[in-house]
Amino acid sequence: MKASSNGLSSDLAGGSDTIVARATPAGRGALALIRVSGPKALTCAQHVCGGEVFADVWKVSLTTMRDAKGDVLDRGVVVSYPKPRSYTGEDMLEI
Repeated sequence: MKASSNGLSSDLAGGSDTIVARATPAGRGALALIRVSGPKALTCAQHVCGGEVFADVWKVSLTTMRDAKGDVLDRGVVVSYPKPRSYTGEDMLEI
Protein backbone atom coordinates (compact mmCIF):
# COMPACT_ATOMS: atom_id res chain seq x y z
CA MET A 1 0.00 0.00 0.00
CA LYS A 2 1.28 3.47 -0.82
CA ALA A 3 0.15 6.81 0.55
CA SER A 4 0.53 10.01 -1.35
CA SER A 5 1.02 13.49 0.01
CA ASN A 6 1.62 16.36 -2.39
CA GLY A 7 2.60 13.91 -5.12
CA LEU A 8 5.18 12.07 -2.97
CA SER A 9 4.57 8.41 -2.18
CA SER A 10 5.68 6.51 0.91
CA ASP A 11 6.24 2.77 1.16
CA LEU A 12 5.96 3.13 4.94
CA ALA A 13 2.22 3.83 4.94
CA GLY A 14 0.27 0.80 6.03
CA GLY A 15 3.27 -0.61 7.91
CA SER A 16 3.11 -2.09 11.39
CA ASP A 17 5.30 0.49 13.19
CA THR A 18 3.97 3.41 15.18
CA ILE A 19 6.33 6.37 15.03
CA VAL A 20 6.54 9.12 17.66
CA ALA A 21 8.78 12.04 16.71
CA ARG A 22 9.42 15.67 17.53
CA ALA A 23 8.29 17.86 14.64
CA THR A 24 9.75 21.14 15.88
CA PRO A 25 13.46 21.99 15.95
CA ALA A 26 15.47 21.42 19.11
CA GLY A 27 16.14 24.48 21.20
CA ARG A 28 14.28 26.92 23.34
CA GLY A 29 10.76 27.76 22.35
CA ALA A 30 7.32 28.32 23.75
CA LEU A 31 5.73 25.45 21.83
CA ALA A 32 6.71 21.94 20.77
CA LEU A 33 4.95 19.69 18.29
CA ILE A 34 5.05 15.90 18.53
CA ARG A 35 3.67 13.71 15.73
CA VAL A 36 2.43 10.17 16.29
CA SER A 37 1.71 8.06 13.20
CA GLY A 38 0.86 4.39 12.78
CA PRO A 39 -1.60 1.70 13.82
CA LYS A 40 -1.23 2.42 17.56
CA ALA A 41 -1.28 6.22 17.34
CA LEU A 42 -4.74 6.59 18.84
CA THR A 43 -3.94 4.06 21.60
CA CYS A 44 -0.75 5.98 22.50
CA ALA A 45 -2.68 9.23 22.76
CA GLN A 46 -5.43 7.66 24.87
CA HIS A 47 -2.78 6.33 27.27
CA VAL A 48 -1.07 9.72 27.67
CA CYS A 49 -4.28 11.76 27.65
CA GLY A 50 -6.20 9.81 30.28
CA GLY A 51 -8.42 7.70 28.05
CA GLU A 52 -9.78 10.53 25.91
CA VAL A 53 -10.97 9.23 22.53
CA PHE A 54 -9.50 10.84 19.40
CA ALA A 55 -11.49 9.29 16.57
CA ASP A 56 -13.13 12.29 14.91
CA VAL A 57 -11.58 13.53 11.69
CA TRP A 58 -9.38 16.58 12.21
CA LYS A 59 -10.80 17.23 15.68
CA VAL A 60 -8.91 19.64 17.96
CA SER A 61 -9.01 18.82 21.68
CA LEU A 62 -7.57 20.59 24.71
CA THR A 63 -6.42 17.81 27.02
CA THR A 64 -4.33 17.04 30.09
CA MET A 65 -1.32 14.81 29.50
CA ARG A 66 -0.19 12.44 32.25
CA ASP A 67 2.77 10.17 32.94
CA ALA A 68 2.59 6.42 33.64
CA LYS A 69 1.77 7.09 37.33
CA GLY A 70 -1.09 9.43 36.40
CA ASP A 71 0.69 12.61 37.46
CA VAL A 72 -0.10 15.66 35.31
CA LEU A 73 2.70 16.57 32.89
CA ASP A 74 1.09 19.43 30.98
CA ARG A 75 -2.03 20.61 29.18
CA GLY A 76 -1.96 20.81 25.44
CA VAL A 77 -3.79 20.64 22.16
CA VAL A 78 -4.19 17.36 20.28
CA VAL A 79 -5.34 17.18 16.65
CA SER A 80 -6.44 13.79 15.35
CA TYR A 81 -6.13 12.68 11.74
CA PRO A 82 -7.69 9.20 11.46
CA LYS A 83 -6.75 7.09 8.45
CA PRO A 84 -7.07 7.39 5.51
CA ARG A 85 -7.56 11.18 5.78
CA SER A 86 -4.12 11.97 7.21
CA TYR A 87 -0.81 13.13 5.78
CA THR A 88 0.65 9.62 6.11
CA GLY A 89 -2.41 7.55 5.20
CA GLU A 90 -2.28 6.04 8.71
CA ASP A 91 -3.87 7.08 12.00
CA MET A 92 -1.99 10.21 13.02
CA LEU A 93 -2.00 12.77 15.83
CA GLU A 94 -0.25 16.04 16.42
CA ILE A 95 0.29 16.98 20.07
